[in-house]
Amino acid sequence: MAKARIYDIVGESQINKDGSARQTVLRHCEPGDPVKLLREPKNAHDRNAIFVTTLNGRGVGYIKRDEAPELARRLDAHEKCSAQIQKIKGGMEDYPSYGVMVSVAFVGETHPKPDPLAIMHLTTPLGGCNQDACLAI
Repeated sequence: MAKARIYDIVGESQINKDGSARQTVLRHCEPGDPVKLLREPKNAHDRNAIFVTTLNGRGVGYIKRDEAPELARRLDAHEKCSAQIQKIKGGMEDYPSYGVMVSVAFVGETHPKPDPLAIMHLTTPLGGCNQDACLAI
């Protein structure tokens, strides 16, 4: 069975339209947490833009512009897929900003198992980014 593709996310240091900080959202996420991919074909900066959010709708960033066209085409064709956080980067003294990588699996593909060592930050007592407690972030 084919493996899912892993995408590096950008814009993790930005503030979401609802005022939530993406860095705060990421602090409550863990590898393996499911995420949503939202197409933004009317995005002023990139017609292939794909916004990544937690299941409760908190934004974490965008698929990189140079990686988005093929994925956007497949999403626009309504191909079924699932997406999850593959790796959280940063959150440490020498690398305080958080970054994230996401795996996307279409029908017939499997997500790689998130490596427990991929959690490069101190996890919070709230658990994964889809916990109800994160709605207050």
